[in-house]
Amino acid sequence: MAGYPFLILGLSLAAMAGAGLAVRRDLVRPAGVSALAALPFALTERLFYPGYWRPRFLFNLADRLGFGLEDLLFVAALAALGVVAYPVVSGRRLAAHALGRPALSRAVAVVAGTLALCGVLLLATGLSSIVAAVLAMVATALVLALLRRELLAPALIGGTAAGAGYFLCCLFLGWVVPGVFQTIWDPGALSGWALAGVPLEEVAYGAAAGVAGALFYPFVSRSRFETRRGEACCP
Repeated sequence: MAGYPFLILGLSLAAMAGAGLAVRRDLVRPAGVSALAALPFALTERLFYPGYWRPRFLFNLADRLGFGLEDLLFVAALAALGVVAYPVVSGRRLAAHALGRPALSRAVAVVAGTLALCGVLLLATGLSSIVAAVLAMVATALVLALLRRELLAPALIGGTAAGAGYFLCCLFLGWVVPGVFQTIWDPGALSGWALAGVPLEEVAYGAAAGVAGALFYPFVSRSRFETRRGEACCP
């Protein structure tokens, strides 16, 4: 498996999200909805491969289709982690879910808007794909937080936790596949800054995805965070 670093990273994220769901079964539906909504982002692999990085894909699908099974696993697991992080850390739960056509419309608008913004940034500014992706997710998070200001603190806390989880998965990848960040990632596409060996761009990507992911489900479902019965109030 060491020959498939992207698969290792995706499985690590899935394991982390799964651990959160194992202790908080009430989050299965929110995590599932968010994971499903994140799947279109798998198509953005065309922006990253091979210019940003060159991992080996199962069945060489990235060369054949422009994305691979690893992309689907990665975006779904990261989205699920974004949903799980804050409720697990804070002990609070999501209540008053309002799913249906309005929620679907909001989900499509958020996903399409983020993808479109990323494309505009790439075309208009000449930024690298990873920087454009980070800025697009940050902009999306800001818009959602302005529309639902009570979600700002949960998004920051949950996003930080999810970003830290992503960083730990990157550290695990570096341990399992020594030198992976020097051999798989293109040095010319990176700033050269790193945190414990993990490219700063990846750290920023994980944090931005965590914040945006923490906001996504509460926003589209118009749910709110509340204290679970029998527990003290959390921030």
